[in-house]
Amino acid sequence: MLDAARRAPTLLGEAFGPVHDFLWAQLNSDGGFKNRTGQSDIYYTVFGIDCLLALGVDPPLQSLERFVRPLEDGAALEFVPATCLARAWSFLPTVAPESWRTSLKQRILRQRGADGGFAGAEPAGSIASAFAAVSALEDLKARIPEPQRLAAFLRRHAAPAGGYSNELTMPLPSTTASAAACLLLLECGAVPDAATTSWLLARAHRRGGFGATAHAAMPDLRSTGAAVHALARIAGKARPALPPALRERTLDYLDALWSNRGAFHSSWADEALDCEHLFYALLTLGHLAE
Repeated sequence: MLDAARRAPTLLGEAFGPVHDFLWAQLNSDGGFKNRTGQSDIYYTVFGIDCLLALGVDPPLQSLERFVRPLEDGAALEFVPATCLARAWSFLPTVAPESWRTSLKQRILRQRGADGGFAGAEPAGSIASAFAAVSALEDLKARIPEPQRLAAFLRRHAAPAGGYSNELTMPLPSTTASAAACLLLLECGAVPDAATTSWLLARAHRRGGFGATAHAAMPDLRSTGAAVHALARIAGKARPALPPALRERTLDYLDALWSNRGAFHSSWADEALDCEHLFYALLTLGHLAE
């Protein structure tokens, strides 16, 4: 994802400066990046650092270490923030103590269920938790054990039409869950079904961007970034991520979300700005720049 986002500056043009300034304005004095209430947050910090790296800007690693070191092995964190801590440690030239890394890896693996998936805050496994877990294990230089079990877990979340639901208890296919399932299947050495590609393309909104579900009233930036990235990974380097007409509509959509404050709104209905959705915009732009 970061490799793709690094191509975004070729399409940012004059917006590069405002984006750069917005990111530095999100950095708090304790070394963390602001969430939507202005507080330092490990989740938003990871997106902030990834955005700076996508721009080709050296991140403030000393400040980052000052923020993450008190979190140690993440024992006091919930599941998703703990996986973000693994990502944050991967940025730093100072390696986390081996005991912390081992403890964090074991904590993530303990979240794995008998069905081969991972459960965070939810009682049963979800695709979102599986994606967070696998990403964190990669950041910790570890591989997912028995990937075929994870692939089987993902297949059980597939709907007949081609989409994937995040949780079996809520069998509504979503764009983000379907995109994550495709990426995880590729990591497991499996090939996503052609029906899933068709389902993702069908989520493209007539005015640009991608909707979260088949019934979404409007597109949103997170679903757009997830769909475009998954479609690009499925297509490989032989074909562009999107057909030409859809590419132009998606560029128009991003332009409509742009704020001269230096970031992108998450949707037409959202006035707030944050590092997370800025990264999804850079990810989308990076694929559209190909």
